[in-house]
Amino acid sequence: MTKTVMRRLLLSGTAAIAGVAGGQAHAQAVPPSAAATTKAGTEIRNVASASYSVNGVTQTTTSLPSILVVDRKVNLVVERAQDADTQVSLGQVGAAVAFRVTNKTNDVQDMLLDPDQNLGTIVYVGTDNFDMNNLKAYVDTNGNGQYDLGVDAEATYLDELRPDESRLVFLAGDVPTAQLS
Repeated sequence: MTKTVMRRLLLSGTAAIAGVAGGQAHAQAVPPSAAATTKAGTEIRNVASASYSVNGVTQTTTSLPSILVVDRKVNLVVERAQDADTQVSLGQVGAAVAFRVTNKTNDVQDMLLDPDQNLGTIVYVGTDNFDMNNLKAYVDTNGNGQYDLGVDAEATYLDELRPDESRLVFLAGDVPTAQLS
């Protein structure tokens, strides 16, 4: 008896194709990057079939379709877009720190921007000895990679960020005129 089974799996962002033929198992892994690009809402249909012979008569049986709808994968990456710390002076207006926000999901996303000076459980090497005034988020409007006071648009969210698309975001504020001791 010869049995052939073909099955496709999509598990945790990794796709694998496996087959069994003539008593031997075969598997082929698809890189996670290929599976990650499957668009949310995509319908995947799987049908298994088995062919075998009994007394020289070949027979085939087919399963009912198994249907899976790809869900939205949520994966946002926020990374510092500059190598050095930002140096500021007392009373400086519009001191900015740059971050790159990347949508690593499989669908278009809107991302909320909420500047906050509460470090919480974030590990920070250095001393946090003052808070900025008038802290706001801005998007690099002209694409020059630099914060331009009065040019870059203030934003409370990133609109329609496509899969694998990045935007440069600045957190900018005014440095107090006096520092507490």
